[in-house]
Amino acid sequence: MNKRKLFLTALVTISLLLIPFGMSLLSSESNWSFFDYAVAGILLFTSIILFSIIYSSKRNQKQKIIYSLILLIFLMILWIELAVGIFDSPIAGN
Repeated sequence: MNKRKLFLTALVTISLLLIPFGMSLLSSESNWSFFDYAVAGILLFTSIILFSIIYSSKRNQKQKIIYSLILLIFLMILWIELAVGIFDSPIAGN
C-alpha cells in the first residue's frame, strides 16, 4: 500500500471521527473519552485498509463481496460489543 492511500485512509478516519466529536460538543448525551476515540480510530483505519486489500486482490467479484460482508459483520459485532456489551465479554462497554 502506498503512502497516498495511507494518507487518504487516515484522512477518512479522522473525518469520520469528527462526527462523534461534534456531537459531544453539541450535546451531553455523547460522552467519549480519549480511549474511545483511539479504539474507534484503530477500528475504522484497519477496516478501511482491509476493505482496500480485499478489493485490490485478484479474486472474482463474488468472492470480494463475500469477504467484504464477513468483514463488515465482524466489525459490526465488535463495535456493538465495545459500545453496549451484547455478549458480556471483558471488552464490553457500558
